[in-house]
Amino acid sequence: MKIIQLISEIDNESNGVANSAPNLTLELNNLVDDVNIFTFSNNTDKWNKINVEVFPIWGKKLNNSFQFSPKLYSTLKNNINNTDIIHCHGTRVFPFIVPFYINRSKSNCKIIISPRGSFCDFIIGQNKKQKFISDYFLGNMKALHNADMFHATSYQEYEEIRKLGLNQPVAIISNGIVFNDRIDIEKKKTLLFLSRIDRKKNIETLLKAWSIIKDEFKDWNLKIVGSGESNYFKSLTDLSVELKNERVRFLGEIKGKEKFDLMASSSLFILPSFNENFGNVIVESLSFETPVITTKGTPWESVVEKECGWWISTDLDEVVTQLRDSMSMSIGDLHTMGKNGREWINKEFLWNFKAKQMLQAYNWITGKDSAKPDFIIL
Repeated sequence: MKIIQLISEIDNESNGVANSAPNLTLELNNLVDDVNIFTFSNNTDKWNKINVEVFPIWGKKLNNSFQFSPKLYSTLKNNINNTDIIHCHGTRVFPFIVPFYINRSKSNCKIIISPRGSFCDFIIGQNKKQKFISDYFLGNMKALHNADMFHATSYQEYEEIRKLGLNQPVAIISNGIVFNDRIDIEKKKTLLFLSRIDRKKNIETLLKAWSIIKDEFKDWNLKIVGSGESNYFKSLTDLSVELKNERVRFLGEIKGKEKFDLMASSSLFILPSFNENFGNVIVESLSFETPVITTKGTPWESVVEKECGWWISTDLDEVVTQLRDSMSMSIGDLHTMGKNGREWINKEFLWNFKAKQMLQAYNWITGKDSAKPDFIIL
């Protein structure tokens, strides 16, 4: 089977797609003979075990989102007849749209789209101009309706696909994780937020909640980690000052070992987002035996059932109540919840398992296997 994965970038550690899609490809590489990544990223050293082809971008980015590469178009056109799967990760970017400009009438190639969070109500509402340009000028909606199958990382994302009137089969396969053994680090009374600094993450509510409880938990610290647009980042630091918050540190982007050590040493993780199609940091946090507080805008209701976290609303009062309850627990009890989470992640979220599921989906959509996997919804 020949598979092409289209991913705009694979060199941005803080971008969930730039890590999850290559990790999926890395494991698929152990299962099939010919799998390749086509990307615009220049720094591909991290993924040197995968066949990666980098394509030059012609001109400038349009609206910071749309990139054009004549070479990518010609390469796909020349390979369309001997390719089984083109898997597009993300929408409203050139690598996603270009396969649909190519005549597939004489090809058996199937095109799969992973929205990667781009269909959520919050994102669509925040990017109406971008949506108009891509949908009606570049032909985004036509491309979506001509896809052969969608891949959703959660049932929530499946529902977002259906709300757009897209009726193709949907394979629901969550992201996986590269398991890390760095769990022998002493837990500290740290409440950690680590993600992209973005309005949909609802960090303002977290800062307001901290201002209410900070005097009750003077031995706790709040660390906010991640990169984002500079003006928005400054608005958050200004808000924290205005709220007279104490023991709050904005650490910017942290990578590699320092990031892992911070996640492993924290006693509590919080992701208060309005919406997430998956939330890789939830899996990462649990893999380091750190329990999580997250919201009903994320697909993580199961953390309650697995006794490794809490699933709450984005309402300020509920965030305050949950922080009080969780931070009142002993470090030992929080760590026990974290261990529950690590055991769960180890059973269900390793990348080799996710790659086998994806290959099942590929085999079914191409007709190589007539048995439909139970995670595909028609």
